Amino acid sequence: MRRLMSGAVVALAFAWTAACAPKPEMAATELAPEPAPEPPPPAAVDPVGTYAFSTIYMGGPLTGKIVIRGEPDRYTGTIIPASGPEPVEIYAVTVDGQTVTVFGDAGGDDLIMTMKFIGDTYTGSWTLGFEGADVSGSRVKQEP
Repeated sequence: MRRLMSGAVVALAFAWTAACAPKPEMAATELAPEPAPEPPPPAAVDPVGTYAFSTIYMGGPLTGKIVIRGEPDRYTGTIIPASGPEPVEIYAVTVDGQTVTVFGDAGGDDLIMTMKFIGDTYTGSWTLGFEGADVSGSRVKQEP
């Protein structure tokens, strides 16, 4: 009888352990904590405003400001070098998240400047024909 009782206790203990143990298909979902949700992407840059810029043009440093006016699909403005080349009229601006691309008419040639923003500062590049260089700067003031 003792042997029978001892076998029943072992069987009961085994059944209880098996019932309480996590099932392989449940282990990954029920025991692991859920991953934190991805933070939402930042809002798209509002390009309207005045920006300082610094670049290299024809082998030398060039600074100035970029003024962007308007509203989506109708942005215009001016790139105004502090010295050297004439101002460039902006005829289009596109925004893709944190990237702003400016298109300007530089005496009949297209100037294309791409600016990737982190907060109010940016880095990027520009091209004009076969010329081009890196550019960097920051927002000077937000237009009302």
